Amino acid sequence: MQIDIRDNEGQLRFTVHVDPANPPTVVKADDGRGTPVSLNWDRAVDDTGYLRLCPVCGCHELYLRKRFARVTPFVIVLALAALFLWKYGVYTWVAALVSAVVLLFVDVLLTVYNKPFLVCYLCGAVFRNLPIRRGHPKWDAAVAERFAK
Repeated sequence: MQIDIRDNEGQLRFTVHVDPANPPTVVKADDGRGTPVSLNWDRAVDDTGYLRLCPVCGCHELYLRKRFARVTPFVIVLALAALFLWKYGVYTWVAALVSAVVLLFVDVLLTVYNKPFLVCYLCGAVFRNLPIRRGHPKWDAAVAERFAK
């Protein structure tokens, strides 16, 4: 499991890799600078291995997030440009269709292989490469408002 620990302003302090079978109680940056962070693993992971609460701050509210592929906006722009060029006769319809299909295929592959992760509402810690239970709640504006700083 990878944990991105953030400061009070939401900026990344450091990232640690944790073995879920033997999690540490204190972590610090690899370069040794900064203050160590205590992790409380009591009740953080349930019997099935899913994260129930944040070991950094103890918050019970975690939400599921899936990163939006950074290439998606470029794929959309390139697909529209290909269709525009085809409409005004610079492209043949076959070339426009092939380029649009290739761009769509690349975008779908990136979206499918983009793994979801969990984020803590309170401290903003990000938890990657861990099992996530089916039906875990996504971001909710009402819950986020309760934790607004």
